[in-house]
Amino acid sequence: KYLELEYVNGILWIKGKTVVIRRQKRPTDEDRLLAYMFSDKKSLRKPFYYADIAEKVFLDYGYDKNKKSWRKYRDICQRINDKVAKIPKISEQGFLDFTDERDGRVSINQAFLPKDI
Repeated sequence: KYLELEYVNGILWIKGKTVVIRRQKRPTDEDRLLAYMFSDKKSLRKPFYYADIAEKVFLDYGYDKNKKSWRKYRDICQRINDKVAKIPKISEQGFLDFTDERDGRVSINQAFLPKDI
């Protein structure tokens, strides 16, 4: 498995290695974000904006009203990168590329995407 998400088990496969995203049965914020990003394989190359994630995944309709809302989504991205960084031979670069700003966005680092996507 080159790049795949097993949402039910809380596992992310990257280049044949497993990254445990969650150890509990209940989905985490990291699960929810990755499930949204992996919901359509064709969209894995595109950026996902924090405002869209807030509304579509977390039902946070007040994202635009709170100037610090973006930090929650940046922190989720950082936690995912921290988990991936623990896996030898796949952690040279951050798995997720993300920004630190209100109009922020996240995308999968192109180095981790298979050529056929």
